[in-house]
Amino acid sequence: LTGVGFSMGGIILSNYVARSGESCQLHAAIAVSGGLDLREQVNSHRSQRLWQPVMARRLLRENLIGKYGFKYKEHLKDEEYLNLLRAQDATAVDTSTAAYNGFNNVMEYYSEVSAMGD
Repeated sequence: LTGVGFSMGGIILSNYVARSGESCQLHAAIAVSGGLDLREQVNSHRSQRLWQPVMARRLLRENLIGKYGFKYKEHLKDEEYLNLLRAQDATAVDTSTAAYNGFNNVMEYYSEVSAMGD
């Protein structure tokens, strides 16, 4: 059995393999374009200028404001929701996602979802 993940799917797959260790049910795993340590993107100014704005706009338009916007508005504090609406990059979007999911901050969230997290 082989697992394949792209982008967020690659992040989830890598996290599963890393945390499962010897008990991993996969014989192989292929992760494409998924980071192993998402904490690194906080300081990646190049990605914040190049691909993160495109991703942030699409996430906001299609999911976080569109399809699931009402859930975010209900669950986040007013200031957190306004920050989500103003998000210009993936890290800003993830800051709201972290708050929505009960994390203290985006770095704690990144550490938890990353294969190389603490």
